[in-house]
Amino acid sequence: MRRLFAFQAAAATAPTTSTVDGLESVLSGEEAAQLRAALSSLPEKTREAVTLRFTWGLEPKEIAEVLGVDAGAVRVRLHRGLALLRERVGADSLR
Repeated sequence: MRRLFAFQAAAATAPTTSTVDGLESVLSGEEAAQLRAALSSLPEKTREAVTLRFTWGLEPKEIAEVLGVDAGAVRVRLHRGLALLRERVGADSLR
């Protein structure tokens, strides 16, 4: 429950437009759908970190506070998450 409140507090200060919602402006509909599917297939802890970083624009230190983990763990989750997304979507699409 504490984690939910921390997320809500972080979300209150986050940008009002979502990066994920704006994918169609940068990617084709098919590419955006492929990226969404790949994101949803990530392990939950990894997906949380990636979503907080790229949708809400939080820094690793802020994500660590929200998730109640060390900032180093967040950086590892982000690194692994991006590697998995590149593998699943294709490296050329995410550069």
